Amino acid sequence: MVILFIVLSSIEAFLFLWVAINPLWLPSLHRYTNRSYKKKTVSVLVPLRNESKNVPGLIATLRNVKYDELEFILLDDQSSDDTKSLLMEHTCRDSRFTIIEGKHLPEGWNGKVHACHHLSKYSNNEVMFFIDADVRIEPNTIHHTLALMENQYASMVSGFPTYLDNKLVQFLVTMQHFVIHLHLPLFFANYTKRQATTAACGQFIAINRTTYNKIGGHEAIYNSLVEDVELGRLVKKHGDRVILANITKLVSCFMYGTIQEAWEGFTKNIFIGIGRSKIGAIGLSIFYALFYISPLLLAVYAVFNLQWMFLLPLVLTVLQKGIVDIRTRTSPFYSLGMPLSAAMLIGVLWTSMYKAITGKAYVWKGRSYQ
Repeated sequence: MVILFIVLSSIEAFLFLWVAINPLWLPSLHRYTNRSYKKKTVSVLVPLRNESKNVPGLIATLRNVKYDELEFILLDDQSSDDTKSLLMEHTCRDSRFTIIEGKHLPEGWNGKVHACHHLSKYSNNEVMFFIDADVRIEPNTIHHTLALMENQYASMVSGFPTYLDNKLVQFLVTMQHFVIHLHLPLFFANYTKRQATTAACGQFIAINRTTYNKIGGHEAIYNSLVEDVELGRLVKKHGDRVILANITKLVSCFMYGTIQEAWEGFTKNIFIGIGRSKIGAIGLSIFYALFYISPLLLAVYAVFNLQWMFLLPLVLTVLQKGIVDIRTRTSPFYSLGMPLSAAMLIGVLWTSMYKAITGKAYVWKGRSYQ
């Protein structure tokens, strides 16, 4: 038991140092405020499918955006709720907004990818911002993003928003930030052209029009369920730079309303995101079970046997999640549930792998994907 404790504590301490150091190469979007950059024309493009609950908040945040050369193009992707009528109601008397209707989804296309492709055809501006309907941006987000792109010579900028408090769902949703901080070597992601270390988040992507056209746009990844990462890889493949930034002070998101929605949403992405590798899925499951669930069992042993030193591995796992939560404007309360978050992550991964192996379809927003 003592040997297990020493080994586990040593590895946990190393992982804590890693998640503390790795973000040194993750630029903070809000810090880029150079006002002397060349002003560019901007299009903010938003696909919406059955997003009636998000329309009022989305339009309110977009109306407050401070930028002169700006247009908003919103696509109603064949919604069966009140999305379209709400869009018309909330955007009236503001000439910056254009509402378009989505087309029938061609066979083999991912729904969101097709919507973004359709949106891109309506924009002729120099920079396109693709955001989701549940995203809220601060008024100066455009300025900061363009300053970062110019300062870092980047053709594409993306990042994971801060996820607004939604109780149980938050234990799973905020693991997105933790996975990036733990598993992605951010120096290689942001300062090399290595496609294998590319990360992006489709909730917020800014990309130069010339680069987008050069890589073939969303049409080049028409059937991808991880289109954000694939788009970034294409940008790197064509010799341009992709920056993953900490955008949490400027961009927030109401990602999922229920644990069922979160489970379905992550199920369609997670196994595909690791290249459909069964060995990778098993390896990750063992890793999270050993280093993020077993410390809880050791802590239980410590309490019942009054051997308090055995609490150290659990403390270190909580500190790992806590430091990421603080950086990403998440309540540190959720770091206390790190074993639960790890168990949920494993559960989603195995659900995703099971569906892929058995040929069951991934279902999202009323559409099925293999």
